[in-house]
Amino acid sequence: MRKFLFTVATVFAPLTAQAAEGINLSTGFDYSSGKYGGSVPTEISSAFLTAKYEQGPLTLRLTVPYLEIRGPATGALGRDTVTIGPRAGDRGKVSGLGDLVAGVGYFAWQDAQSGLALDVGGKLKLPTADSAKGLGTGKSDESLLINVYKTSGRTTLMAGAAYKWMGKPDGSNFRDVASAFVGVSHGLSDETSVGALVDLRQSVVSTLSDQREITLYVAHKLSRQWNAQAWLYAGTTTASPDAGGGASLGYQF
Repeated sequence: MRKFLFTVATVFAPLTAQAAEGINLSTGFDYSSGKYGGSVPTEISSAFLTAKYEQGPLTLRLTVPYLEIRGPATGALGRDTVTIGPRAGDRGKVSGLGDLVAGVGYFAWQDAQSGLALDVGGKLKLPTADSAKGLGTGKSDESLLINVYKTSGRTTLMAGAAYKWMGKPDGSNFRDVASAFVGVSHGLSDETSVGALVDLRQSVVSTLSDQREITLYVAHKLSRQWNAQAWLYAGTTTASPDAGGGASLGYQF
């Protein structure tokens, strides 16, 4: 059975793969910079550790990030980073543990003849980041997700949608938000694939523009146990990061 990594453009770009059962540990980093409608850039650096367990159609995932944020912007700062502030000064720098994200995915359906496949899942953001420092909101978020795929030869078309119930800190005007993505992945060889995605997200504040990002990525299987990924992205609205990128390295047990 062909199976897919369960993601919806969260910490890093969605990737399709021949997923191996068992435990996978990966670590990586992501960096982004954007003005978010202001005049001074806000930079976000994230180092993360992700543990994934897959058995049959079920995938469990836990991501632990460490954040460094430098700059004045608050609110939704790109990929799953939502903060409240203010932080000290226009170039205020804070760092610390981010919010833990737990996810569950289920590979629900596949039709080998048509190449169509479907997975569903959910995510829970746990408020482990220090909201007083401006690293998070201090509230939990819950999301439901659905992804569909169409594979022909080495090429996979994909699309997904999600809805997030935002935790709402006292005094905030946050709202629940919908998001969606469309993309394509192409296998250059049995070891290497490349792809592109367009990611759309409602702003958590109704008075701000929605977020829209374009991502390019590459994934390479280094050996039976080791795999690497890298990605670059750019935002096309004032509520999105101007540019960003990152990389990860994973080991399959």
